[in-house]
Amino acid sequence: MTRTVLTLLIVMHFTGVSIAQRTHNCSYGINGGWKIKSPDGRSLDVEEIISKQKDDTGIPEIVRRSLEAVSKRMNLRLMVYVGQNNAEAWMYPSGERLLLVDVGFCSRVNEMCDTRWAAISIIAHELGHHISNFRGDAHQRELSADYWSGYILQKLGASERSATAAMSIIGSDYDSETHPNKRRRIAQIRKGYADALSDG
Repeated sequence: MTRTVLTLLIVMHFTGVSIAQRTHNCSYGINGGWKIKSPDGRSLDVEEIISKQKDDTGIPEIVRRSLEAVSKRMNLRLMVYVGQNNAEAWMYPSGERLLLVDVGFCSRVNEMCDTRWAAISIIAHELGHHISNFRGDAHQRELSADYWSGYILQKLGASERSATAAMSIIGSDYDSETHPNKRRRIAQIRKGYADALSDG
C-alpha cells in the first residue's frame, strides 16, 4: 500500500504563510467561511488553530486513507482548525500543497446531511484539487475535484447516496463564476463513484 506523507501542523498562530503568492485555491464553506477578502488572497483572518499534543479529530486519518485509496503519494501540509466554518485547498508557486479543515465545520455538515460521509466527501473534494493539480478553468477544476470525491468515497466504502449527500444539500442550483450548479457536480461525483466500482 502506498505510504502517504502528511504533516499535521499543531501551532498557536498562523502568520508565516504568504497567502498572496498562492497560485490556486478552492474553498468549500457555509456562509462564507475563512474570511478571505479577495480572490487573490490578500487577507486571511484565522481565528484559532487547534492546540493539542495529539490529534484526536480523525482528519489526518481520513486524508491518509483517501490518498491511499487513489494510490497517491504527495507532500501535503494539513492544518486542522476551529472557528472557520470551511475546508480549503491551496497550492503555491513553489509547489507546496496545503489542506485546511475546520473540525466544527465537519461536524455541522454531517449534522445537516445526516451522514458522517458528508464531511469526508468535502475533504475528498479538496484533495481532488491536489490530485488533479488544479487543472482547467474554474468550472473544470471543481468538476474534476467532484469526480475524485466520488471515486474516493466509493473506495472508502460509502454508498452513492452518501457520496452525494453534501452536494445535494449544500450545493447551489445555479452556476456561479467559480462553481457549476449542483446537478452537474453530482453527475461528476456519480461518475467518479462508478469508475471506482469498475476499477474493483
